[in-house]
Amino acid sequence: VRSYQLSYPACEFPNVHLSEVMSINLVIGAFGQDGKFLVESLKHTGQKVIVLENLEYPKAESVGSSSHDGIEKINFSSKDELITVLDKVRPDYIYNLVAFNSVKASYFNPSKCIWINFNWFSILLEAISNSSVKESVRVFQCSSSEMYAGNQNALIDENSRFSPLSQ
Repeated sequence: VRSYQLSYPACEFPNVHLSEVMSINLVIGAFGQDGKFLVESLKHTGQKVIVLENLEYPKAESVGSSSHDGIEKINFSSKDELITVLDKVRPDYIYNLVAFNSVKASYFNPSKCIWINFNWFSILLEAISNSSVKESVRVFQCSSSEMYAGNQNALIDENSRFSPLSQ
């Protein structure tokens, strides 16, 4: 087993252990700032990368070609469509980089913030639990560190105080 450190300017991922055999990685939010770096890093290590795109907010055409191996397009509010993709792709790893990451903007559109940061992730977890990959897939969830920006501790965990800094 080889260990690779995947790191990006705006987001750090833990050491991910990728076996000698190519793993299948489903990247959600692949067209955002961190997603582009993640896709490139995974491809650089020889891994297969499939990206999931939300039909409601298509971005693939606007950002040009990427180094991914394929795109699955679904309506993010459809758990059934997501289950179909999970059963078809059978990912070893799912990277969810979808997040409403602006604290300031969240005050102007709280319902969208809640849907993206909470409802979407709930749909994803429910779909995984109802799919053929529920026993084997690993999920990496990224979100905004802005939620804890006011903490003085360098390490943030489940017990950290919620302390957003907004303008």
